[in-house]
Amino acid sequence: MSQPEEPTELTVVPSPAPDVELRTIHTADSPDPFRKQLEAVYLAYDALRPLPPESLRQAVSLLLQALGYESSIAPTGASAARAETEPGNVKEFIKQKRPDNAAERIACLAYYLAEYRGTTQFKMSDIEKINREAAMAAFGNPTRDLDSATRGHGFLVAADNGAKQLSHRGEAVVAALPDRAAVRAALTEHPAPRRKRSGAARPSSAKEPVNAGIDE
Repeated sequence: MSQPEEPTELTVVPSPAPDVELRTIHTADSPDPFRKQLEAVYLAYDALRPLPPESLRQAVSLLLQALGYESSIAPTGASAARAETEPGNVKEFIKQKRPDNAAERIACLAYYLAEYRGTTQFKMSDIEKINREAAMAAFGNPTRDLDSATRGHGFLVAADNGAKQLSHRGEAVVAALPDRAAVRAALTEHPAPRRKRSGAARPSSAKEPVNAGIDE
């Protein structure tokens, strides 16, 4: 009579990444088939873990399709809760945020690029491209609007090689939208850096008349 197979023990190994559990299978002697499975799981896990949520789901879906399995992925636990609040696309995201002006729209698009596309540094051409994807009207003056979002509102800061990235102030504002009271609180909590005045100060003796510019 053959000996009964040793039961397989399912163990949950906590992951260093938040909201993720890596499930591994162990037996008493760790036979080769299970060891190979673990090695494959760890390799895939290490490669996929750094991806942002949307890219991660797409990568896993493509991997499943390549292996001949169903490609639908249903997140569970905290990942599912987060997925419920994530926009289906950038058009939906902008619709949810309802930016009031070009500077806020640029900040929202920059936030989307960083959070859902893994693009933390960008140039205006990247913003214009995803703005078209969002089916929004073209920026009237892209250079001026980018400067306004950067120096005028403090939503962006300089990055490498002439690129921009979202500032803490910009990120806080986008997170607060569309709640205008929350936006005002975010602006107060994250004040814009003071702009340096260019040019020499005017001599104190060169005073304008008190009524300058007023019609007699």
